[in-house]
Amino acid sequence: MKVEQPNNPSSPEVTNGEKISTSEMFEVEALQKKVSELEEKIRGVDEAKLTPEQKGRFERVKGKVTNASRKFLNAVKWATLVVGTVGVVNYERTHTNLEVINHSDGTHEYHHQDIRTTHLLNVLAGKEKFSEQDLRVEFDHIIKEMSSQMNQKLDKDPSDMTLDELDEAAFSLLSKTDATVKRGDFKESFLRELQKYNAVDTNSEWKPSDNIYELVWQMEKETGNPKIRFAAEDLHFIPMSAPNGTKHYDPVSNTIFIDPSDISPNMRYSSFNDLAAELSHGKQFEERPVGAMMQYVADVAGVLKRGGLSMDKLTKEYQKLYDTPGSFEHDAHKVIEPYLLQKYKFFVKK
Repeated sequence: MKVEQPNNPSSPEVTNGEKISTSEMFEVEALQKKVSELEEKIRGVDEAKLTPEQKGRFERVKGKVTNASRKFLNAVKWATLVVGTVGVVNYERTHTNLEVINHSDGTHEYHHQDIRTTHLLNVLAGKEKFSEQDLRVEFDHIIKEMSSQMNQKLDKDPSDMTLDELDEAAFSLLSKTDATVKRGDFKESFLRELQKYNAVDTNSEWKPSDNIYELVWQMEKETGNPKIRFAAEDLHFIPMSAPNGTKHYDPVSNTIFIDPSDISPNMRYSSFNDLAAELSHGKQFEERPVGAMMQYVADVAGVLKRGGLSMDKLTKEYQKLYDTPGSFEHDAHKVIEPYLLQKYKFFVKK
C-alpha cells in the first residue's frame, strides 16, 4: 500500500467547529506578516546572536500561556513576535543532521549529535540495553516526590546518590509510616523493573521488524532529529490537554519528552504510539518552524478565550482541538501521527 505524505493544514481557521472572527483572523494574519518579515531579516544571523535573554524571555512567555491565565492573553501575541525573532536561528541550532558511519562490511550506523538520544533510539531498535541510568530518571523522581510529600529533606539530590544510597533514603522515608518496609526493598524493586524493561517477551505474537534499526532512525530523521528525554526531567510542564499528563514536545529545544516504556524493546512495557505522537509535533516544526508555532498560538488564544480561568473548562476546550480540522493538535495526531505509524512499522506478527 502506497503511503502518501500528509498534507498539513496551513491555517487554524476552524476552532471548536466555528470559524474565528474576521477581526481575529486579520490580527493573526498581520502578526504572521510581521513574523515573515522578521524571519527574512534574520536568516543570515549568526547563532551567537541568540542571546540567553531572548531565549529566557520566550520561555517565560510560553510558561504563562501554558498556565492558562486570562491575564496573559496579550503575552500570546508577544510570543508570536518572539518566535519570529528567534525561530529561524533556533531552528538551525536545534535541528542537526545525523551522522552516518559506513563500515567495510557494507553496514552502517547512525549517530545523533546528542549522545543520549543515540543511546535511547538504539534501545528502541534493540541495539542496546535499557540501562540503570535510564531507569534512574524515574526512580530518582519517585524519591523526590516522596520527600516533598512527607516534608523530609534529603541529604543530597537523588541524582547524586548511588543505588544503595537511594535505597537507604527510601527506607528512611517509608519506614516512618510503614513498619513492614525493609532495607533493600527499593533496590530490589528497581532491579526487577530494569529486568522487565530488557526482558524478551516470548509469548508475544509480535517480533521486531527485520529492518527496525533503519525504520527507527529514518523516522527520527523525517521528524527533525529531535532529542529524546523522559517526562520526569521536565516536570514544570503542565499541558492544558491533560493537567496530569507530562509527555510533550518542546520546539525551543527540539526535544520530545516521553516515558521510559515508550522506548523499551519489551512489548508488554511499550507504547510506541506515544513516541509517534510526540514525533508528529517534531515533524510539524521540521516543516514549518514558525508557522507551526503561529498555529499553536492561535489555537491556545481561542482556548483561553472560551475557557476563562477554569482549568476544567480549559482542558475540555483544548481536548476539542484534537477533533477540529485545521488545528495544531488535529494536524499532529489525526494527520501526521497515523502517517508515521503506517510508514514505520517497528513490529510485525511472527
